[in-house]
Amino acid sequence: MSNSYIIKLVKDLKKKYGLLLLMAIIVCTGAMQFFSILNKSDNSLARMYSVQIKMYRDAIKSFSSQYGYIPGDIPNAYILGLGSKFMDGDGDGEIEDAKSLMTKSNTNSIEEFSGEISSFWLHLSNSDMLDYRFNGKPYYKGAKIGTSIPLVKGKKNIGIIAFGYKGRNYFQLGISSISNHFIQSRNDIMTPHTAFVIDKKFDDGYPHGGEVVVVGSGVGLNKTDTISNHCVISGEYNLKHPNNACQLRIDIIRK
Repeated sequence: MSNSYIIKLVKDLKKKYGLLLLMAIIVCTGAMQFFSILNKSDNSLARMYSVQIKMYRDAIKSFSSQYGYIPGDIPNAYILGLGSKFMDGDGDGEIEDAKSLMTKSNTNSIEEFSGEISSFWLHLSNSDMLDYRFNGKPYYKGAKIGTSIPLVKGKKNIGIIAFGYKGRNYFQLGISSISNHFIQSRNDIMTPHTAFVIDKKFDDGYPHGGEVVVVGSGVGLNKTDTISNHCVISGEYNLKHPNNACQLRIDIIRK
């Protein structure tokens, strides 16, 4: 719709219906343009995040093909030059923290930035599957977002972590702290529309279940009890909410 057409239409309507209708049209037109701009921005961000996730998935696929294990979980990482003596995984197929490795329990722990969780990005980058290096430091040795885990593109001090739960391994986009004893995350990472576009690209477009899932903020990973209703309402993305209110969990390996 051209600007000249809109101007002519406004003039005609003003003559016929007066100032009140004209004001209503201006408000509606402005709102439409506003949401159009928001959607374009959301789509651009969704593409950027999707490219980042695809790059990591491709790198992990190449790593697994070459070494027979996923990063972090690989038991002979030291011998292969991927990490130090204390950075070998247990080879059980799940990325877990040091508490699980020490106790050898059947229930994996994903609370701390330690063990396979902190080694994951080090192993992957030391394999030359990525163009940059991560240091593999656990929380008690000064782990930092950006040097121990990657930043979410376009975000300052918000990272992407890898972890395993019930036989599957995931990325979580929304990590705000890895330097304290427990991992912490935030909800306000992306708008519901951005999350929806990512979900549609990789999965089914619904926030619960599948390869892309909305998770909540707070202490620990994979939380489902702190999901914001600004992000999800009645089991669907709250596409009317214009502000950042979501964080996502995405399968590392597609099913």
